[in-house]
Amino acid sequence: MDVARGLIGRSTSKSGHTHMKIITDVSQVKALAELGSEDNYEFRAFLKEISIPENEIDEAFREAYESVRQQIDCSECANCCKAALPVFSMGEMKRMAQASGMPVEEFMDEYCCEDEYKGEYTFREKPCPMLQENRYTLGEAAPECCREYPHLHKPGRPRAMYSIIDNSFTCPIVYNVLEKVKPIIRSKDYYRMLREDML
Repeated sequence: MDVARGLIGRSTSKSGHTHMKIITDVSQVKALAELGSEDNYEFRAFLKEISIPENEIDEAFREAYESVRQQIDCSECANCCKAALPVFSMGEMKRMAQASGMPVEEFMDEYCCEDEYKGEYTFREKPCPMLQENRYTLGEAAPECCREYPHLHKPGRPRAMYSIIDNSFTCPIVYNVLEKVKPIIRSKDYYRMLREDML
């Protein structure tokens, strides 16, 4: 198999169509993301050079995301809550404290610390202290960055490739979406160039 071109987890049917096998095991996702890291950074550089409009790239990410997320149950994984630290505002921290039934000062002292890079707040340690049996216990009080994760539906994905690549080591959805998107975008660019050469 050609690891460098994102063909891990792909199979070919009798009709000749290529299908991507969804990888859900977090250990396997991390290992495969490490193997494909060089290709992912090459893909990031490729996105900066091609002439495909950003909205078309965003649409490819959105379509892949909608397809992949229907095949992965986040509650069976919750690896983002175990392996990453969210960043949230004072207002979001107050909402979490209220939802937990704790005074803000007590909630802050027990669970939170200031984020040194963004001037906001994060949890003191991993996994998320609000996680129980792979479920977030404070419902709608979750910080926006958690509710919106893994952010693949948002515009501007070519400009967010560093975080997408980083998240591909942690999140099975991100890993699978990236593997699904890379050949699609590369083929779009190839056929676009081919049409331009024929004009």
